[in-house]
Amino acid sequence: MNMGELNKQIIIQPWGLKRSTIYGDIEATFSTLATGIWAKVEPLSGKEYWQGQQNLSKIDTRFTIRYSTSVSGIKVNSRILYDSDYYEVKSIINTNSANKELIIMTEKLIST
Repeated sequence: MNMGELNKQIIIQPWGLKRSTIYGDIEATFSTLATGIWAKVEPLSGKEYWQGQQNLSKIDTRFTIRYSTSVSGIKVNSRILYDSDYYEVKSIINTNSANKELIIMTEKLIST
């Protein structure tokens, strides 16, 4: 991995559940696992389609980051905040199981 390619900063936010203080209902929430993580960001493909009566765009993006204990808790269905946009984590690859880099495959949905 060329460290000079890790030139974008991202925030990793795992998905979780918490109990609402008003009605006691369980609701989905995101917390911050790590901030200021340097990453290589590569948009891979895009697609437009209709769902219901909405026109949606889907963008698949690959994030490559250095492995560290601060990011080892990232899981599928976490999200990444990059450039004011949220990307849903679809898969995480620990390259060669060497704990040196993580390749994170994501999907961003946009209503158009």
